[in-house]
Amino acid sequence: MTAAPRASFLSAASSLAALIRSEALAAEEQGFVTEPVADALRQTRLYWMMLPVEVGGGGGDMLAAIDVLEELCRADGATGWSFMANAMTTGFAGAFVGDSAADAMFGGAVPAITAGMLAPGGRGVPVEGGVRGGGKFSFGSGCAQADWMGAGMILMKDGAPIMEANGRPRTRICYMPRDRVEFMGNWDVTGLRATGSQDYVVPEQFFADDFTLDGALDSPEPPKRGGDLYRIGLMGFVAVSHAAFALGVMKRALEEIAEIASTKKRLGYTSTVANNEIFKREFTHNESLYRAGRAYCYEVFGEVQATVLGGGSLSAEQNGRMRIVATWLTQLAMDVTRFCHVWAGATAIRNPSALARCIRDMHVGSQHMIVDPISLAQFAPAVMAPWTAPHIDGALVH
Repeated sequence: MTAAPRASFLSAASSLAALIRSEALAAEEQGFVTEPVADALRQTRLYWMMLPVEVGGGGGDMLAAIDVLEELCRADGATGWSFMANAMTTGFAGAFVGDSAADAMFGGAVPAITAGMLAPGGRGVPVEGGVRGGGKFSFGSGCAQADWMGAGMILMKDGAPIMEANGRPRTRICYMPRDRVEFMGNWDVTGLRATGSQDYVVPEQFFADDFTLDGALDSPEPPKRGGDLYRIGLMGFVAVSHAAFALGVMKRALEEIAEIASTKKRLGYTSTVANNEIFKREFTHNESLYRAGRAYCYEVFGEVQATVLGGGSLSAEQNGRMRIVATWLTQLAMDVTRFCHVWAGATAIRNPSALARCIRDMHVGSQHMIVDPISLAQFAPAVMAPWTAPHIDGALVH
């Protein structure tokens, strides 16, 4: 089996845009992606685009992931977010679970879809053949579509966390069928309403070793299938998702304000907003920021993908830039959607409003821990290092 061509993924996503837009309000009202949209994502097999080809997936191309996620989030941010939770966790599970788990989850005629909070919200104890644990977890985005759920566990011994040599607690991500999970149905929020990111409880149970994997963001654990691409690791999967989400919401917001401004008139304006010199200057500025951010995103993940596919190891700078670009694009998208919202005036405050959804979704998405502003400081030393390298004849030496 070979990976599907990158263009085919984008074509499939583009074919669903009209359906997703038409279902966006219904999804927001019910709190999760509507069945026509979920079924279309299954029919196009986009849910499995990040799954290794050995278990029936599309091969996990990171640039294709940006293409698809931007397009789906452009159609509706919450639908795109829910999709990214499913596609990325499914791909990661397919690459790292043991063989018996891969067969149980992905060996049928239709591969499983996964979801879940992979950060360590629960507690587990190593036992013979696996882990026994459970706990309560928040933010199970995409759980309405999931057949299996993941749950991150801190491993305990004698009532205390087992510590790794790097000073962090040892963690495992454990997978179970959805019928072994209790869903709380408590997703009531201001934005990303259609993601169905409700809390869930994992009653204490046994997880065989094959159904667990290393939970560290920067885990050195080699993938069991999928090849070198999956050495990008969990952090890379999560970072590319959030970067593409920000791009998609920005693009939709710019489209919305361009359309609104073409007919909107405001008190004191001699013509439409689109003909106002201040608006024109600000629109081109923000549109340029979107394009610059998009280029930066493709540059970072393109270089990361090329490195691992070439058999190389990611540098500290490359690992840092994945988090940095995701965080920076999130902050950029906050600014761009705010510009669009301000110039839309009262048009954006009356429901339903796609532009209002953009700004609500972006504000809620910005609270995710992976795009916390501390990332920009945390990974600064790796980025600053080349800039502080010795200079020869005024030229920076890399």
